[in-house]
Amino acid sequence: SPAMFMVIVLGVLLPVNLTFRLIPPENPIFWVCIVVAYFQLGVFYGPTFSAVQALCPPQVRSTVVAFYLLSLNVVGLGIGITGAGVMVDALKQAAVSHPYSWTLFAFTALSGLAIPCYWFAARATRRSRLSGTPAGL
Repeated sequence: SPAMFMVIVLGVLLPVNLTFRLIPPENPIFWVCIVVAYFQLGVFYGPTFSAVQALCPPQVRSTVVAFYLLSLNVVGLGIGITGAGVMVDALKQAAVSHPYSWTLFAFTALSGLAIPCYWFAARATRRSRLSGTPAGL
């Protein structure tokens, strides 16, 4: 299922994305990790939209996808960016070296919370396929 695909992708890529936050840019591994990080930025859109659509009845799919897009933008662009700014300011005030890097590291680690969410979505999708009813019912 698309959700299980995302469990695997994030499980493999999350350690790589955390590692490159700690490696100096002079290290060639840093640049390999950058490519992997940019791959992760785009790889989740297709499977996630597919998983969202698989988890709801056909009558409400467009509404659910619209709400998903709204939520993604409100949380990601609204709360996420504001939270990152607050964290950078707090780290600067605490005289932490490399506050931007540590903020990015923390938010990358926080993205790991998506793994169990995708796993539960994969289970729900599998159950709905076995029962023949949409997972949202």
